[in-house]
Amino acid sequence: MIDLEIYYIVNLFVDIKTGGNFMQTKTVRVSYATWKTLQEMAAKYDNSMQAILDKAIEEYRRKSFLKEANKAFAALQNDSEAWKNELEERAAWDTVLFDGLKEE
Repeated sequence: MIDLEIYYIVNLFVDIKTGGNFMQTKTVRVSYATWKTLQEMAAKYDNSMQAILDKAIEEYRRKSFLKEANKAFAALQNDSEAWKNELEERAAWDTVLFDGLKEE
């Protein structure tokens, strides 16, 4: 038996604003398993496949951003000279809190 990977086409709608609102479709190939999962989730959560995919991609983008930021912060902490400079700069900015103004 030949194992064939089946792909389904998912249309993504991109909101492009050029004087007025209109939707333009873009095509993305996904595996059958992904398509089936999207279909099941859309039915379960009473949402469109597009909305489920949009939310998943946004969550992935945010997690990736934070992962990269954490990696960069760890690298900063591992560089003793750079970390010392960072702490000195933070201390300099901390004096801004003592500006004599009363808290509201």
